[in-house]
Amino acid sequence: MEKIKDSFFIKHNIAKQLRTLYIVAILIPVFILALLFYMTGYRRMEANYRHLCISKSSQIKTAMVMLSININQLQTKFTADPELIDVLNTKYKTQNDLKLGLMKYQKINNSFKECQGISDIRLYIDEDILQGIEEFNGFYPITNEVRHTPWFKLVQNSSDGFWMSQKRVGIGDINYWELNYFSRISLPGNGKFAILQVTVSNDYLRSLIDQDQYDIYIASDDNTVFFSTDRYYAGNKIPVPGKDAETVSNSSDTGKIKGDFTIYAEQTLNMYKTKSHIKILVSNSSFYLQLRKFVYATILLALIAIIISFIIVFSYNKYFTDRIRILRMAMHKAANNDYEIVNSIHGEDELSQTFSDLKLMATTLKEKEMSIYKSKIAAEQLRNEQQQMEMKLLAGQINPHFLYNTLEMLRMKALTEGNRSLSKAIQMLGKCMHYVLGNTKATSTTLEKEITYLQNYLSIMKMRFGNRLDYDVRIDPTISLSESMILPLLIQPIVENAIIHGLEETGEPGLLILRLKKKPDNTLLITVFDNGIGMDRETLEKMRSCLNEVPDPHANHGVAMYNINTRIHLFYGEEYGLRILSQPGRGTIVNILIPLQTNMGE
Repeated sequence: MEKIKDSFFIKHNIAKQLRTLYIVAILIPVFILALLFYMTGYRRMEANYRHLCISKSSQIKTAMVMLSININQLQTKFTADPELIDVLNTKYKTQNDLKLGLMKYQKINNSFKECQGISDIRLYIDEDILQGIEEFNGFYPITNEVRHTPWFKLVQNSSDGFWMSQKRVGIGDINYWELNYFSRISLPGNGKFAILQVTVSNDYLRSLIDQDQYDIYIASDDNTVFFSTDRYYAGNKIPVPGKDAETVSNSSDTGKIKGDFTIYAEQTLNMYKTKSHIKILVSNSSFYLQLRKFVYATILLALIAIIISFIIVFSYNKYFTDRIRILRMAMHKAANNDYEIVNSIHGEDELSQTFSDLKLMATTLKEKEMSIYKSKIAAEQLRNEQQQMEMKLLAGQINPHFLYNTLEMLRMKALTEGNRSLSKAIQMLGKCMHYVLGNTKATSTTLEKEITYLQNYLSIMKMRFGNRLDYDVRIDPTISLSESMILPLLIQPIVENAIIHGLEETGEPGLLILRLKKKPDNTLLITVFDNGIGMDRETLEKMRSCLNEVPDPHANHGVAMYNINTRIHLFYGEEYGLRILSQPGRGTIVNILIPLQTNMGE
């Protein structure tokens, strides 16, 4: 692969390379992307139209189910109606008496109001009962013509209701196909039966089903379409693409319907409490129209991308090769000792920079020499500053020695004059200063040294306050003070706070307890307790907030606590730190939780 790449770029000029790259990097990817875009769009569009067709067929199915339930309830009302049985079993002397009897029965007419979607209700009864009347108030005679109809034979052989599509000749000899429900109603007493025929209104179905851009076909058991958005198609077989009408199932697919490619959904519905089936076919012929538009749009976008990229690439090809030619001519002049180069390439790209480098080489060398000279001056200044800092550090080391010598002189003078308490105080103060100065830069010290420092500090405070201060240091015997390590100067600021802000302000004798305890999880709990004035809730909350928030440097409280808590977090981790408990008049407890570490270097 590397050899092919090198061979191609070496053996061909830049113009040919750019044309080849245009084909490989733009033309072919655009074609592939357009194809992927079309395939993805086609699948999504097809899935969307499938979903729409299935939803529409489900909507029609729901409407037909509700209609069949309502008509079944209507049939149940007639079957169990004693008034109807009484009217039909009554012997009427004259036709007028018969008409009066039939006129009183208004439930047939009332059914049109109770059950929407019905265009006609007929109750066929024996000719003898009607006494030669052809039709009256919804009652029709069972004539020889009726007896030869297909539905009559089915009614004779079945006690269950059923659905059937039937042709009706309307005004102007126009044929209409309608869905009818037939059911036999037994008439106790005379051994005869009546036939209930309910006709579904196609206009009602058309108003109930929002047709939009759908082609809808609804057929009965014999696959004859009784409702269609194409009014002239009624009476034909349901046009299921690529299969017999008998094999309609609940599915969705694409195919030809009436010669046009379309996407469709088909469903079969079992009518309520009957063995009859209704077949529903919903298609959307706009699918392929929208698909063609999508194809044209995809092709147009691909052509626009190809044309625009072609113009850009070939314009850049001419521009780039012209600049290469100019640079080559300038380098050729320089190779022939002709340094009068005209600045004919402008810009900020690599070619412009190369052309500028050819002219500005001498200027660049001068700038580098100046930079080296400035670097030497800066290095010399840095060396001088370091020497000054070393002098200051040396002077800083002299001051502590002067203080130690002065304190030792004062201690000896007090001892000579017999003032042993003052001599002891000065000695402890010297030890404290030595510990503080010796651990200023240290990251750890032993607990033994820290406790010794605290005891010296507490002894000095005891001399200052006398009987007003009593203290007790309690150390867990399981802790090895000489091997356990701790951050230096960690406890003393808290002890000082307890004495100055807790005990001193009471004006009465007080107690300070310092306790070190080893916990089961190998952590060290340091507790500082004083029975001083304590803190109210508001002051306590301020102190707790100071543990994690930078306090005002000029504030009287909180700075030391913040520093200690921050040191613990930085050195041991966020899970360790301080906890403050206090009650007014009862005192304050400060807990320090740190890991118990050993064998650390100071």
